[in-house]
Amino acid sequence: MFRKRILSAGIFLVVLLLLFVSLSQGQVPHTVLGMVRDDNENIPPANDVTFAAFLIDVSDGGVQSETRSNYDTGNAYGNGVMGEGWFELECANFTQFEWANGDSLRLAIANATNDQLLILSIPLDAAVEPQLVQTLHLQPFLQNLNAMGSDDQVRVVWTLHQTAPHLTFHIFRSTAEEGFYQKLNAEPIAPDQQQQCIYTDYQVSNGITYWYKLGLAEFSDSLSLFGPVSATARTDVAQENDFSGPTSYQLFQNYPNPFNPRTTITYQVPQSSQVSLVIYNLLGQRVRTLVKATQQSGCYQVDWDGQDEWGNSVASGIYFFRLSAGPYTRIRKMTLLK
Repeated sequence: MFRKRILSAGIFLVVLLLLFVSLSQGQVPHTVLGMVRDDNENIPPANDVTFAAFLIDVSDGGVQSETRSNYDTGNAYGNGVMGEGWFELECANFTQFEWANGDSLRLAIANATNDQLLILSIPLDAAVEPQLVQTLHLQPFLQNLNAMGSDDQVRVVWTLHQTAPHLTFHIFRSTAEEGFYQKLNAEPIAPDQQQQCIYTDYQVSNGITYWYKLGLAEFSDSLSLFGPVSATARTDVAQENDFSGPTSYQLFQNYPNPFNPRTTITYQVPQSSQVSLVIYNLLGQRVRTLVKATQQSGCYQVDWDGQDEWGNSVASGIYFFRLSAGPYTRIRKMTLLK
């Protein structure tokens, strides 16, 4: 009973404090509260967790507001009025339009230290103040994140857990692990059907080590960035792995796709294997053998220039590339557009 009274008093103080802040901003106050736990029911440390959110105006066709984060006045995780393990957000921070009953709060909470994430939508209820949501459980979402350097390029590859929500990414780069990270891509990167993403950075110089992080595009990269990983662009391609060796066979989607006239295919093998990588047309006819060799454990990149075995440029259309390595066989589809 005593603890309940303390909790009630804490919520009352939150309301009074945020009411004062909100009225000064000219927006109707509304506080959203919730406990945050990781996938083992532990309280994530305050320094590891960030959150970002935006409003969706349901009555106006889904117009989105600006994105706000735990750094805005009245917002907090772990160091607010409610204390350790509590998320607190004030709707008065959103100034693009005034929230209304029934609008939706799109929320992302992340722990970039252990690659855990939760994304959900919360219908706003003006009749409840403060609005208490169910316990927010973070879940693992990033399965791996690797960077590979070769001649005049670095390729960043990451895989999401199969249960991860639909996400798109911006990629950020720095020349120092603790330095300033600059966004590289304007168009967000979406995972393929296997929950894999690839980004190739061609704006590099051989001999320089680059650091990369991931940002969630939907939330304007306002969350902590995930990573970093590093790789050095260099000409000794035979030693192009800058991370511990892969643990599984994988054939990644080619990039770019569609392409003209050149595309890059990336794959990995976990142990020494007899490898073949072959291009086929829609009729199942062999067009080009790109790889036929024994290769050691590692991640490899092979370019296809849109030519057949005899150096003739092939026609526009759909093609297939097939990787056979040890017990593993995988076929993917790509499109050549001229």
